[in-house]
Amino acid sequence: MQCLRYVILRHLMPGFPHVDLMIEDPHATGRPGSTDPDAPMLKTWRLAHMPSHWNDRPMMLTPLPDHRRAYLRRTGPITSGKGSVQRLGQGSALAYLWTPSRIFLEPLAQSHGSQWELRRLPASDPLTPSNHEGGTGRHMRGRAGGRGWQMRVIS
Repeated sequence: MQCLRYVILRHLMPGFPHVDLMIEDPHATGRPGSTDPDAPMLKTWRLAHMPSHWNDRPMMLTPLPDHRRAYLRRTGPITSGKGSVQRLGQGSALAYLWTPSRIFLEPLAQSHGSQWELRRLPASDPLTPSNHEGGTGRHMRGRAGGRGWQMRVIS
């Protein structure tokens, strides 16, 4: 079991504000806890809901490319006209399971729920972002593997 850092960011992107969940990837190159800001060590998903609306019902996540660890501390403007980010939450979580298709974490901050279960949906699942969001652009479909994820926050 490893202790991983995470951050929940509100990404105020022109025309498409959303919430991102970023979690240190224990299997990526480098070491969790490293201070190297350029290492792409954060698994990243776009969330369907703000953390205040998390409950025991599953919600859809859209996978995004891995992000640099600098986002654990980042707030404010992002370069290249990508808007700005505002931190909604951060903390550490115990990783009980981390596989390519399933992640089970226990956040140490109880305000974010007692446990998180993330599971990758099969490519043929009609709920994957590329299938149910109508192909409205690269920001809607996700760019990291094309398959959707589902997250359940257990209180």
